[in-house]
Amino acid sequence: MHSLLLCVAVVLTSVAASQVEFPYNLPPTAACSILKAIYPNNKLLPVDAGYVNETQLSWDTSACLDPACVFAPSTSAQMSVAISTLATLRTKFAMRGGGHMPISTAANINSSGVLLSSTNLIQLRLLADRQTVSPGPGNTWGKVYEYLDGTGLSVLGGRLGPIGVPGLLLGGGISFYGNEYGFASSNGYIRAYECVLANGRVVTTTERNRYSGLYWALRGDENSFCIVTRFDLKPIDAPNTMLTDATYGNGTMVKKQWIDSIYNFVMQVHKDTKAAIIPVARFGSGYCTSRPKEALNIVHDTLFAGVEAQLANGIGYPQRPVEIPTFWTEQSISWSRAEDDAILEHFKSSVNAEINAKLEVIKATSAYLYLSDASENQAVFQSYPPENLARLKAIRSKYDPTMVFTKLMPGGFKVANA
Repeated sequence: MHSLLLCVAVVLTSVAASQVEFPYNLPPTAACSILKAIYPNNKLLPVDAGYVNETQLSWDTSACLDPACVFAPSTSAQMSVAISTLATLRTKFAMRGGGHMPISTAANINSSGVLLSSTNLIQLRLLADRQTVSPGPGNTWGKVYEYLDGTGLSVLGGRLGPIGVPGLLLGGGISFYGNEYGFASSNGYIRAYECVLANGRVVTTTERNRYSGLYWALRGDENSFCIVTRFDLKPIDAPNTMLTDATYGNGTMVKKQWIDSIYNFVMQVHKDTKAAIIPVARFGSGYCTSRPKEALNIVHDTLFAGVEAQLANGIGYPQRPVEIPTFWTEQSISWSRAEDDAILEHFKSSVNAEINAKLEVIKATSAYLYLSDASENQAVFQSYPPENLARLKAIRSKYDPTMVFTKLMPGGFKVANA
């Protein structure tokens, strides 16, 4: 299955590998051999058992690529060795957290490089004082919630269990608790990041230590600065949580009642800031009408024109969306045949151009794009305030002057290219 999402509206001490002079332009198998020799139990070649599982985990099947090898570090120290080795050899690589990004090269790479897997970085700890929850990037939000079950605590995390911890937090973080607390990365709900820098050093960033600039940047970038190996999160009290999945059928009357219900909910959301909904309209076999384009446009145009949702508060992070009533929509399109890719790409560009054109007429567009759900052809960083983008670029230059996480790790959105 191929999938498409769109938005409308890391670090240790330097290691031996970095102290040795290696010739450049070596094939990625050179780095694979070095990592295999140092950590034989953490390295997978294409002939090894487990290689296929590691490379086929992505939500989007177009991201199921065949890297030269897979390295799955168990600690930040091992990640440091990997980054130092790859940087020294100038070997391209990708980093996979949950593998949920809708961009094929964001969390995988082909035979031209090495895939760094977070599979073994699954540490998960609630400190004794109950003030910090520390998940590793190999966790999904489902595992985090299961771990906290019975504690009376939760964290600002993903709304679906299979979503990975790092992608959501590094993209900003929309959660079920956003109406009350804001983005998962805002308002101090990420206490610290442990990460591996381009030179192999492991550092911990906080809002007030010497790496405060890096801390600020990580709240809305993705992967231009470092590889995060641990998140320290501030939990919230959540003694009782209820979740339901209601289905309402189809037809004109259902559509009207559905939209009216959404509108009424958000207009009165101040009465219960702990409540949240994910309205979903589907088109496909058993859904909707025989006129897909018209139906999709009706849903999107009506929602944008008629629904007002209170934007999560908090402005101390790179995205800084304008705090006005805003409705964000995500389109999730799935298909099974690779030969249909061009058809779906045309659909995506043409329909969204039409939607945006109609919204511009009524002045209902928003510049901000949510990174974690954006399509690769959307200008995410250009939607940030210009002064914040300039600051992100300066921080990137400071922490990665040789552009390891831009040129050697080419997948995903890059600050330097904005």
